Amino acid sequence: MSGYRFSTGFLFTVCFALWVSNLLADSSIHPSIDVAQFKDSQNKNYLEIYYSIPDSKEIYKKSDMGEFQCQLVLDLEIHLEDNLWANKVWKIEKTLPDTSTLVANGQMVDLIRYYMDKPGDYNVAIRIRDLLTPDEIDSVELAFTIEAFENEKIEISDIQLASELRKADASEGESSLVKNNYRITPAPNGIFGSSSPTVFYYFEGYNLLENLESDRYMCVAKVLDSNGREVEGTGLSYRTKIKKYDSTIEIGMLNVRSLSSGKYSLVYGIADSEKTMLASKQKLFYIFNPDVQVVKRIEETDFGQLDELSEEELDEEFKMMNYIYDKPEKEFYASLSNVEAKKKYIYGLWRRPNENGLSAFAYREQYLGRAQYSNNQFKSVFSKGWKSDRGRVFILYGVPSFVERFAQSETSVPFQVWRYDKLKGQGGVEFIFADLAGFNKYELMHSDLRGERNNLEWRRDLARGSNEKQFGR
Repeated sequence: MSGYRFSTGFLFTVCFALWVSNLLADSSIHPSIDVAQFKDSQNKNYLEIYYSIPDSKEIYKKSDMGEFQCQLVLDLEIHLEDNLWANKVWKIEKTLPDTSTLVANGQMVDLIRYYMDKPGDYNVAIRIRDLLTPDEIDSVELAFTIEAFENEKIEISDIQLASELRKADASEGESSLVKNNYRITPAPNGIFGSSSPTVFYYFEGYNLLENLESDRYMCVAKVLDSNGREVEGTGLSYRTKIKKYDSTIEIGMLNVRSLSSGKYSLVYGIADSEKTMLASKQKLFYIFNPDVQVVKRIEETDFGQLDELSEEELDEEFKMMNYIYDKPEKEFYASLSNVEAKKKYIYGLWRRPNENGLSAFAYREQYLGRAQYSNNQFKSVFSKGWKSDRGRVFILYGVPSFVERFAQSETSVPFQVWRYDKLKGQGGVEFIFADLAGFNKYELMHSDLRGERNNLEWRRDLARGSNEKQFGR
């Protein structure tokens, strides 16, 4: 993003953006997760799952011996569509003589690798329990897609963002963080800035020999702000390389010390000598630089982002606003016959007071950000993710404090329990969603939030849905 004043509304928006994919509970654990897909020397597709946990005083408890101990149990599940594909449980234990030795913003970081022989839509979730404080449970999840690499064109891997990247020492050869003789410390939360002013990155390119006409090519890595404009001053966008092998390792670093807080995209890939992109991808990351003071964004003064939208894009945005307008407003919008009138009307809707007390700009950013996340996370064969019941709840109420998933059993269809510690003045609110049809279309069965669907017989309905599936009704 090109610039901000630091207001309450802005901070709320950024905090949501930074942690939206984590579905974090309000606990002291706060894990993060990320994934990246690569190809090994035998052309086998494999996945790296990165996770991190803040190495903070809150997870250490003083023992009878005067030492400080940390004991966490991690339970990882990977689902391919609705089927459990892999499961792993392990324990992290650490003992410190004094918590004053902890590094500010330090993270416990590691990764797990799996060979992936089946393309498809996956979901990875890690649940963490603090054994020394049994009530402390947190979880994080991420949806991703595994695609088969092709041999007839230049391909690139996903990118791994890192807080540190250097040549590995001989003694580090067995570390899970070492890859192709580099020690890469992943940054699963994707947050950089004042505490981590350098973004390191690693990605790979494949099939160069047969698909590159010239003996030279370019490694591309450039930063875009939230409006898609290239950000200057972060480092070289293009670096010329000599073609030697069929695959290549591309590493680099970006200086983000001077960037203002916000959301950015890293565009990376391989281009020919004329800078024509041959293979490219994008990766979101976030900057938190509270000391970088910049001029107020132009979008906050004249809502310029709406001016950049076509009529089709305006219509789509209005559709996604379905949860914050009434039928008469929908009918009035349908009567508008020109683009300028539609822009003005949509702008007026965003300017109306909202429950969070956000500015029009911040509210739009938050709402549409949640809608986009819902599209990626809750889509089904029937509709876009923002139209689903889970999408609606996520857009209106935000990140749940905790999500618990239950697989299909003999007595129940798959269902999920979303818990909010506090919502609209109510504590301990739950939403129950169930996949009654079996196509990842989770429907809201029950909620104890005032104004939402209340169905005290929801468990009976889960069992009835299971029987209907079993007998094909």
